[in-house]
Amino acid sequence: MAERRATNKYYPPDWDPSKGSINKYKQSHPLRERARKLDRGILIIRFGMPFNIWCLGCNNHVGRGVRYNAEKSKIGNYYDTPIYRFDMKCHLCDNRIIINTDPSRLDYAVESGARRQVMPSKEEDDDQTLVDPNALAKGKTSQRRLNDSMYRLEKEIEGKIENDSSRVNLRDIKKWRSRFEDSFSANQMVRAQYRKKRKSLEQAKDRDKRLLKRASLRIPLIQPSPSDRSKARDFLIKTSEERLCRKESSSKMNILATGKFISEPRQIIRPSCSKIGESSKDPT
Repeated sequence: MAERRATNKYYPPDWDPSKGSINKYKQSHPLRERARKLDRGILIIRFGMPFNIWCLGCNNHVGRGVRYNAEKSKIGNYYDTPIYRFDMKCHLCDNRIIINTDPSRLDYAVESGARRQVMPSKEEDDDQTLVDPNALAKGKTSQRRLNDSMYRLEKEIEGKIENDSSRVNLRDIKKWRSRFEDSFSANQMVRAQYRKKRKSLEQAKDRDKRLLKRASLRIPLIQPSPSDRSKARDFLIKTSEERLCRKESSSKMNILATGKFISEPRQIIRPSCSKIGESSKDPT
């Protein structure tokens, strides 16, 4: 509602601009109830708890971010930085909690009425636990290089070997990249591959059209798989074997029907394909 008060002011009929502002005419402060103790240097503000505390009046926990109507007052200076006091009442009891700013530590300090929950800050955690082991190792290595000449010589030789190997790798990378420096050659190679692939696709499409026309089919064909090729090959081999078997059987029947090998054919026995090559016995 505070933002509405700034725009929707009530001007009484007996007021005119010569009497000053409406606040001066009504003898009120723009902050209204928040400034009722302004004559004593106290301004009422909304204060958010900066950290977790334990109230000493009711022993309840008050979390960080809980907001209170606090009385703000200036109590001193740290060099040129003012020190402020925030006096508020606990929302669970009648205990008064007083918190001051601490510019020397860039933090807040509890003056009375509460006890701060012991929780290390992020900076303290970083100082205590997040110690870089690599930095310690580098410091020890540097100190050893200064004191041990043999260790320093070994490290120099290792550095030269590593430098030579990195040069070889860099040379290979440059050689590999040199193939693509000529944009015309790279483009020509890509276009040749594309033309080859397109030609193979056109040939496959023409072959499918001829097959569909020969078989009088109107269905789409899919690309053959390796299993289809193996099955077709097995089928052709089996068909050729059966054709050969039938040809041999018909030849044997013709021979038996003409009677070139028997004087009087009384009964013709049709040989099976599995018995081709075996001698036939005359029925007696």
